[in-house]
Amino acid sequence: MKKIPKNFSSFFIGTVFLFVVSGIGAPQALAQAVPAEDGTITLCIRPGGVVFIVGDGFLRRALCRVAGSQLVTLNVTGPSGEPGPQGPQGPKGGTGATGSIGDTGATGPLGPIGGTGATGPVGPQGPIGPQGGTGAVGPIGPIGPQGATGDPGPAGPIGPAGPTGPQGDPGPQGATGDPGPTGPPGDTGPQGPIGPMGGTGAIGPQGPIGPMGGTGATGPAGPMGGTGAIGPQGETGPLGPPGPMGGTGATGPMGLPGISGLQIVEGSREGPDSPKEITVECPGEKKVIGGGVKSSNPDNVVITGSFPIGNTPTGTNKWVGSAKREAPGPPPWTLTVNAICANVTEESPTSGSG
Repeated sequence: MKKIPKNFSSFFIGTVFLFVVSGIGAPQALAQAVPAEDGTITLCIRPGGVVFIVGDGFLRRALCRVAGSQLVTLNVTGPSGEPGPQGPQGPKGGTGATGSIGDTGATGPLGPIGGTGATGPVGPQGPIGPQGGTGAVGPIGPIGPQGATGDPGPAGPIGPAGPTGPQGDPGPQGATGDPGPTGPPGDTGPQGPIGPMGGTGAIGPQGPIGPMGGTGATGPAGPMGGTGAIGPQGETGPLGPPGPMGGTGATGPMGLPGISGLQIVEGSREGPDSPKEITVECPGEKKVIGGGVKSSNPDNVVITGSFPIGNTPTGTNKWVGSAKREAPGPPPWTLTVNAICANVTEESPTSGSG
């Protein structure tokens, strides 16, 4: 049987893809074959049906350029199920601690001056203030020019009777004539010159305050003041009611067939004999999708075989592992063989290429 170097991962493909890991245990081999983030595993198929995993810790993609080789990508993710109904609303969380006051932000640029606002309504009349003190008498001003003749004023009161003049000599008695008609009144004579202005009289008491005048036009807006300090954060408001459930999304495309019921079957044998060979069989209808071989003394033991057997119409169900000592010796050693078993659908062998 052909010797397989230690710590070299090789793979066999038949009706389904089979992962072969030599020199390490099956749990470690399974962990190394975890799908990528997009749910795929990339394999390199060499001429003769030998398959290698491509990725970190396995075969580099550049080494799959040998003539007749092909890269194959397996999608192990099944179809997405429909979203479940929305769960009940959870209890309201406690109010979080008040955050610290942030630093005062920089003063923003001065905004443009706003337009003049409309004149506001006249406010109510204020109370009458106290009377001010009497001001000093001002100097007599110059005589102004004569104004236009005004209408005659009302007749003044009759003045006191003047002194009686001396008795004149009686004149001769004239004949009594008939009384004549009353003549029209004569024209008013011209106004006499204005006499000198009299002294300024005492200032009378202050009259009542007149009504308030209308509000003047609004002056231009002053420059904007600096930004005030940010106030403390308010309490967290109550949690709003849950929104209505969204409509069911469109069903995604059916994924490629996968595997289920993953199970690792292990067999081992201890003793000083060499070589050793162990066959492990999957239970029931499960098929073997990979396997591995390890020894308790890897420095003095060579893995000589690690492969599936037991062909059936739908795949293989057994894994064989063998090894031998490179140098004879009495201490016993242990050979362990692992078979990775699962339920495999018939469509799995051709999942796609990439």
